[in-house]
Formats: sequence, C-alpha cells, structure tokens
Amino acid sequence: MANKLHIVSLGCTKNLVDTEVMMGKLQNFELTDNNEDADVIIVNTCGFIDAAKEESVNTVLSLHDARKEDSLLVMAGCLSERYQEELQEQMPEVDIFTGVGDYDKIDELLVEKKSRFSDDVYLIDGAERVVTGSSYHAYIKLSEGCNQTCSFCAIPSFKGKLKSRELDSIAREVEGLVKKGYWDFSFVSQDSSSYLRDKNVKDGLSLLIQRIELIEGVKSARILYLYPSTTSIALLKNIAKSEVFHNYFDMPIQHINDDMLRMMKRGFGKEKTLELLNFMRSLPNSFVRTSFIVGHPGETQEMFDEMCEFAQNFGFDRMNIFSYSDEETTSAHEMSDKIDDETKAKRAQILGDIASEVTQKSLEGEVGKTVDIVIDRESDEHAFLLSGRELLWADEIDGEIYVNDRTDDNAEIEFGKKYRAKITELVGNILTATVDNAPTKD
Repeated sequence: MANKLHIVSLGCTKNLVDTEVMMGKLQNFELTDNNEDADVIIVNTCGFIDAAKEESVNTVLSLHDARKEDSLLVMAGCLSERYQEELQEQMPEVDIFTGVGDYDKIDELLVEKKSRFSDDVYLIDGAERVVTGSSYHAYIKLSEGCNQTCSFCAIPSFKGKLKSRELDSIAREVEGLVKKGYWDFSFVSQDSSSYLRDKNVKDGLSLLIQRIELIEGVKSARILYLYPSTTSIALLKNIAKSEVFHNYFDMPIQHINDDMLRMMKRGFGKEKTLELLNFMRSLPNSFVRTSFIVGHPGETQEMFDEMCEFAQNFGFDRMNIFSYSDEETTSAHEMSDKIDDETKAKRAQILGDIASEVTQKSLEGEVGKTVDIVIDRESDEHAFLLSGRELLWADEIDGEIYVNDRTDDNAEIEFGKKYRAKITELVGNILTATVDNAPTKD
C-alpha cells in the first residue's frame, strides 16, 4: 500500500506551481485530503506579508496537532527560506525544513529526513508537474526573483535577483501540457514584463507571445503581473495583435499619487502609469486588474483621497486592496513616518468598498454580451446550475458564471470545453448565462 501524502499550498499561484513540482516528484504517494491519515504532510508556505506569515505558521501548527505518530511534517517555501534559522530554532514540531531551492529534491529530503536550503532558487526546467484544480488550465512560471527595489517588498531579499527561464524550456513545458489536454495557460512571475531582461533582452514577453502562438493546441493565454516601468506600449500592442493571448492586463500599480509612487520606488510616476492604463483600457474586449496599498509610511490623507478618486473613476474591472505591512529588510521599514494600524484599517475598508463597487460595475457591463466561457463543474449553489468563467478571466481569480440554461435542453454539456454564451443577468455578484448547445471549434 502506498504511503499517503497531504500537501497544502499557501500564497500565490507561483507557489502553486512549485507545489505541483513537489507532487510530480512524489507520485508514488497516494494523495489524501485527510491530514490525520497522512504519512507525509507538506506545507508550501508564503512569507510575503504579516498576514501570510501568520497563516503559514498557524497552518503548520494545526496540522502538527492532528497528525498521526511517525508521520513527517515538512515546512517548505518562502517563509522557511526567509526565516530559516529562527523557524528551525522555534518550531521543533517540524521534521524537515526546506526553502525555495529544492522543490525538485523533495523525494530525497524525505528519504534523508534532513532539512536543506540550497543557495540558488529553484527554476523549473523539465520537471514533471501534477497540475491541480483544472483539466484544461495551467499556470506557467516565467522566472524567479526580481530586480525591482520597491520600498515595501521583501521578496528580492530571499528570492534574489531576476532569473528568467529559457524560452525553449517554457515552450517545452507548454507543449507537454498540451499533449495532456491542457489548452488554456496563465503566465506568471514576480515581474512578468521583465522576462529575459537578465539576459539583456529588452522585450522578452513579445518573444514569448510569438513562441507560444506557434504551439498547436494552445487556444487561450494571458499574462499576469505586469510591472509599470518595464511594460511598454509596444508590448501591449503585441498582446492586442495576438490571436491566442487575451487583452488581459494585470498590473499592480499600488498607488497613483506621484510623491507616493516615488517613495514606493516604483520607477514610474502618475503620468506614465496613466499612459499605460489608458492604452490598456482603450483596447477591444480588454480586462484591467490592479492592486493598491494603503497606509504606506508617509501617505497623507490627500494622497489617499487621490487614490480613492482614481480607483473609483478609472474603470478597472478588478482591484485588490492591501494594507501596508512593515517588513524587515525593506527600505520602508526604516522610514519614520509610519501610519497607525487604526488609520490603515479604516483606509483599507474605504478603498475595499470602492473595489467592491468597481467589480459590480464591471459585472453589470457584461450583461447582454455574447462571450466565450468554459464550464468547470456543477455549481455549489444548485444541482441544476453549472459553474464556469468567462475565458478572458483568470482561473479562480476573477469570479464565476452560473450557466442556468442552454439553447438545446437535451444537449450534454462537457466540462473543460469552450462555449459561446449569452450573459443574461447579474444576481448579486454572480453572472448567469445561456450557452449554445455545442462546444466551439477553433
């Protein structure tokens, strides 16, 4: 009988890819949702901000409390990497610690029952992954590390400088996944628009777009995490020209006030940021997502008000709101004019309410449109409703659509297939749709 594995992936989709690499190395284990039954428990942690760090530690401790005797508990990923000495000293509950350099060696670590922290971050290249959560969509990681020096971000301190994958490595991975039936891809990294800049290639993403378009079987793609100062109008035009890549633009701008952008060391001020955003918004069938940080040291009420007004009126489709987290090793940590927690929480609530209004307005604008959707499963709401998403949207990020009718009641709907659908109604914050009775052919 195979040993049982319980694995938890916390944090971002980039972490998810690394978790899938570990699962690929441990396919001799039987996966179990029951952590109390597992012989090996792995938590791939997030170390980005305080809330994520707290979630990671609490998850590990709660899994330890419930685990069976003689099981192995592994703490992997960003939090382990960032605080490796402190955690090994303070968390005797954990059997094996490992960071961001040994995902493809997880099988060896389990045999050795030893902790290991390699000097270099792991850059996926040829490792077999077990893609989770979808039969047709996969995340593809472009690079590791980051060359930006944002005042609030500690990631370069434990992930290092930008290290891009070779274009052929990415293409081979996509080709392999296409052979397994995957046809929709989201390309991710810490700063996707800097892809290949570490190899002195200025517009690596445009080369990526051209290369991926040559792969037969790729029907849909989008790029996540563009960075303002490394995103060009030329790149946006290349995305717009693509038959495969959607006009999906995910660019976390973090603020819009000129002085604050300078304090945040974002590289671009308001004028150039607006130039990019306005061009994205002007493109046909475009989807624009961003994120904002409230309460960064030095943020005045006037700066915050300017951000709120902009967020409310620009016309974003989705917005994420974060409260500033005071992280060691960042330049903002050394700033003296900190914002108190009560003010940060109040500002986050105000901007969060605006974000909800912005999403609702974007969803209202979908009603009456005919769009491509893909159906994933039966909905949690009702047995007769099916759950899908607009193909333009990022998987499990931008929302779901309930399919409550079809043009032919006798037609069998297939999960993981693309359909044309008429968006009929917005119920609360969920769109409903009627689908054509047959999947679309590309």
